[in-house]
Amino acid sequence: MPEKAQPEMTNAQPALDHMSVKQMPAFAQVMPRVAAEYGKSLPGQLRDLMTYCLRGNKLSVDEYYAMCLFDDEAIPPEEKKRYVGLQKSRDIWGQFLEKNPWTGVIDDKLAYEKLLSGFGFKTAQTLAIVGGHYPADHPRRLATTDALAEFLTDARFPLFGKPFNSRQSLGSARFSGYDASSRVLTLSGNRAVSLDDLWTEIGTHFGGTYLFQELIEADPVLANICGGGLPTVRIVTLDSGGGPEIFRAAIKLTGKGNVADNFWREGNLLAPVDAEAGRMGAALTGMGIDGRFIDEHPDSGARIEGVELPQWQATRDAAIAAASVTHGALLIGFDIAVSAAGPVIIEANYDPHLIMMQACHRKGVLDGHMQTGLDHMKAVIAGQHADIKAHVLAERAQNKKDLAEALGRKVA
Repeated sequence: MPEKAQPEMTNAQPALDHMSVKQMPAFAQVMPRVAAEYGKSLPGQLRDLMTYCLRGNKLSVDEYYAMCLFDDEAIPPEEKKRYVGLQKSRDIWGQFLEKNPWTGVIDDKLAYEKLLSGFGFKTAQTLAIVGGHYPADHPRRLATTDALAEFLTDARFPLFGKPFNSRQSLGSARFSGYDASSRVLTLSGNRAVSLDDLWTEIGTHFGGTYLFQELIEADPVLANICGGGLPTVRIVTLDSGGGPEIFRAAIKLTGKGNVADNFWREGNLLAPVDAEAGRMGAALTGMGIDGRFIDEHPDSGARIEGVELPQWQATRDAAIAAASVTHGALLIGFDIAVSAAGPVIIEANYDPHLIMMQACHRKGVLDGHMQTGLDHMKAVIAGQHADIKAHVLAERAQNKKDLAEALGRKVA
């Protein structure tokens, strides 16, 4: 029998990616292409930039071109007015954060996982923690490389790893095995990294905190489409006063052997999902003028557009029920994996990435539903301020009354 290929050490480059390298072409290069390919003249583009960048929701020029707002056929003017960029997006979820009592819990992956699992939700179980703010005697906290080596020696592979404060899936990895004699970990793609090098990368690029979790396998329907990796559904819930509802949904499909599903990774796709039926639309690959919508996965050839997600009703129910647990968190972006055993809540985000939702749905987020939610948030804040003011005035009135009574007794 031929010898099994040995994993290649990653000394030449980090085992964990720590920076996004995807870049958009400069708008000065894009403008003539838009004129030629979309028939939108340079003066027409400049008028749009004046309308939507200098005024309106004040998109950046790059955001205008990244979200293809030059495509008048796909996005009419009334719809363009509802688009937001990073600045306005932060303003929106910043308003929802003002009175959100759950921010710290949602941002703490382990705390949020324990909260949900305590209510019976399926979550990706954290098996070990490198570093972090947790007590030194926490049974899953690993403070040294020897402690990590001991954990890996007895661990059941494969494992999924990610930083505690992961952003854009940076630092995510799939670990398929560990050789205790050489203290070497095997990663996806038959790569290898020594335990000491991995520990150094975690400390250098991710603040010394890293999670090892059980690996979730995708439902066969999704595994057939992606051929590997774990796609997750991003469901944005919005509470406008009557309880959480689904505002918008999309699925991040993995491609080209990617372990993580973040859309910035080359080969990954982003498909809109009908919130009622769970049906996928054509998937977006890339952003801007070079991006395109496709109806089949380029790796597997499997159909995407029109396919209904498996276990959609259960996935919907999980998102709404989880949003109900953190009452007061009115806007949440859930990442939910659909496994053969049912939906698994991977994490929640108080920044639901509204720009991503706009890009795949080709619809701005400042619609009637969002505006109702914002109005409700303002009413909540105003009501709380009124309650505080009324309480202070009542205290002052009582203090004056008590003082008057005390003086009256003294005179008498």
